[in-house]
Amino acid sequence: MCATIANSGKTIGDIELYLLRDASLAKVNSSQLGCNGPTNVLSFPGGFDMAGTLLISVDALERECILYRQKPKKHLLRLLAHGMGHLAGFEHGPDMDVLCAACMQTAENRLDL
Repeated sequence: MCATIANSGKTIGDIELYLLRDASLAKVNSSQLGCNGPTNVLSFPGGFDMAGTLLISVDALERECILYRQKPKKHLLRLLAHGMGHLAGFEHGPDMDVLCAACMQTAENRLDL
């Protein structure tokens, strides 16, 4: 997948996407970032020809769909947008929020959600 991040002017290359259970994501979170427990999405930058790798917890996806009252497809898009934002160099904050909202709007329009 090669994507231009909505309204940011940034194009990122191919990504690897892995859907994991909480236990697997928690191991990566601990070994790579020194954080305990699972999270919903982790992003790891790539190299010259690859934007990076995204790891998404299907368990967190399920929990958060209930918590936020969102359909799984829509929330998965939100997690993908968030992870792609990190791969494009954005940190948490207002700029990331604007970016994710733009990505979500673009995806919803194209996928007719």
